Amino acid sequence: MSFIAKLKRRNVFRTALAYAVASWLLVEVMELITGTFGAPPWVLKVFVSLLIVGIVPVVILSWLYEITPEGIKREADGQVEHTAGTTRKLNIAVIIMLAVAIGLFVQDRISRESAPVPTPAHEAVVNAEPVPVTEGPPMVAVLPFTSVSLEGESDFFATGIHDDLLTQLAKLESMRVISRTSVLQYKGTVRNLREIGQALGADIILEGGVQAAGERIRINAQLINAHTDEHLWAETYDRALTPSNIFDVQREIALAITDAMNTTLTVQDNEQLTVIPTENMAAYRAYRRAMDIRNAPDSRGISEPAYLEALEEAIALDPNFVLARAELVGVKALKNTALIEPDPEIARVVEQELEQIRAIAPGSAEYLFAQAYYIYYILRDYDHAHDVVTQAISRNPSDINVLELKAWIERRQGNFEARTESYRELARLDPRNLFWNVAIINNLWVTHQYGAVTGELRTAPTDNDWMDTIRVLMALREDGDFVRLQESMQEIYAGREEEATSDLWAAHWLNRDYTKVLRYLEGADPQPTSEGRTFNHDGWFGLTTYWLVQDQVQLQRYINLATQFLHSRRDTTGELQKVADYTLLALVHAVQGDQQASLKAYRRWKNLAAADPTHGMLDGATTCWTLGIAGATTEATKCLRTYFLKPSYAMPFMDPYLPFFDSMRDDPQFLELMSEVEAGVFDPGLIVIE
Repeated sequence: MSFIAKLKRRNVFRTALAYAVASWLLVEVMELITGTFGAPPWVLKVFVSLLIVGIVPVVILSWLYEITPEGIKREADGQVEHTAGTTRKLNIAVIIMLAVAIGLFVQDRISRESAPVPTPAHEAVVNAEPVPVTEGPPMVAVLPFTSVSLEGESDFFATGIHDDLLTQLAKLESMRVISRTSVLQYKGTVRNLREIGQALGADIILEGGVQAAGERIRINAQLINAHTDEHLWAETYDRALTPSNIFDVQREIALAITDAMNTTLTVQDNEQLTVIPTENMAAYRAYRRAMDIRNAPDSRGISEPAYLEALEEAIALDPNFVLARAELVGVKALKNTALIEPDPEIARVVEQELEQIRAIAPGSAEYLFAQAYYIYYILRDYDHAHDVVTQAISRNPSDINVLELKAWIERRQGNFEARTESYRELARLDPRNLFWNVAIINNLWVTHQYGAVTGELRTAPTDNDWMDTIRVLMALREDGDFVRLQESMQEIYAGREEEATSDLWAAHWLNRDYTKVLRYLEGADPQPTSEGRTFNHDGWFGLTTYWLVQDQVQLQRYINLATQFLHSRRDTTGELQKVADYTLLALVHAVQGDQQASLKAYRRWKNLAAADPTHGMLDGATTCWTLGIAGATTEATKCLRTYFLKPSYAMPFMDPYLPFFDSMRDDPQFLELMSEVEAGVFDPGLIVIE
């Protein structure tokens, strides 16, 4: 008998085949187990290696022994007869194991349809058509990364890596990146990627998952053509869990995106991607905690003490962590908002931090951003701040935080046209955020571009109180119907009067219907808060309404509360802390009938506000109302005429008809103003109101 015949008779071939099929089945099962429990990659590699080595003893044993009906016996050249039953059993076992292995393989492939088998970047891109880009740099949407493990810190790192990737990609000149706010809306949703791409205005979509276990992290990522739903590239990264490895992966993903988009990284892009923000894992974790607090929808963001504590911890752990230092400079400088004079202690701390950043990374995007915050909030040199923030944008072209700061600076400069364009760019980078639509319309509104407002409202969302209010006011501009205005405003804020803007109360005042305001004031709490927000809302309406109805008891109560509040706002020199405080002081004197004291406070406000158009925009209209209450006809008339032309919420089709100006309606100065209003001098589209 030939050697081959002996191998067949002793079922050596069948045994080897059965072992191979069983090994395949075991590998499929082991891959599922290691993925579920987050085992490091080497476990599966060792297991496969042992199975490969095991084929040798299995073949030897199958030559020496044979399975018989009496059990396993030593083969000694014919001492044990080969039976058809043994062969048949081996065949059945192979078929069953093969069927199970194929079933597991097919199920695994189906479950990975949203994350195809990793393919080298160059192969995937070469085989794919270049992604068409409509205009300008390609738009990239990075969807929230998923956590593919129920244990460990996968969720923490999935969020962190997604945020970090957005931050890193936002610095690149070769692409534009959709903001975090917009892409987060698709977290945990059933994804039709083509529809998502269309909603976001994206050319390419990046999605991925993170699995962290022990000291290892696995990141998988894939790119999809948002126009065709075609997969362009996929890769899985298994690395030791270190910040440098995390940022290295981000660099590789950025390179893959540029390959897919048939573009190249600029010199600046390459420089940006080589920077490792921190090598300290504990500092990285602390910084990520701070960002989670800032971004949490149910938190007070940067007002949370834990947010500052986490940032300071990150800096203490890694003094060279520029990203954390820049964030700290921004939040501390922000505390000077609306203060007449910057807090010297805050200024000192900010200057120290800024000097540290300059020493570590003088040409970095973070230094420019932090410097812009300092110049804007501390030095208040708005032109210089605009120059610096423009440089920062060149280093962070997709960073909406930098772009938003630019828009705030442009408001301080009085450059509302540029501000509108900044908001349009923000809306492009953050298309699912209604705030930017509101900001565009608001900017057009305060500059009295009512025709442009009408155009924007045609495509603006309707489920927003402020936009609905603007629509109602635009209708008032056309028909001059104060009764309809009141009815419409009441419908918008039905049962939620405490959330209303001054426009609801103005609608009541225009119709001299004070009972509705009084009804609300019965449940109002005019007690001042540390920031004056409650008093500025309830207290301001209480002062004006009780003055209108001449309820001296309630009026005096509100005067006392306002006086106490203003006293708490004075510094050691007697100066009020905020410019807006002088508008409240002018109102308190006005309702008391002290015209001279009211005018003195008004002039102080006017002098302080002259350096910053923001104050006139925010408080110009109500300041004119106060002058009307004070009976200062000349100043009130001039004020209205000024803010019908300057950026403000003063409306020529509403403000002159408020009851605050009733005492001067027969005055020649006011009559002249009204003739100009009704002739459309301040608004060519304004109808004549009978």
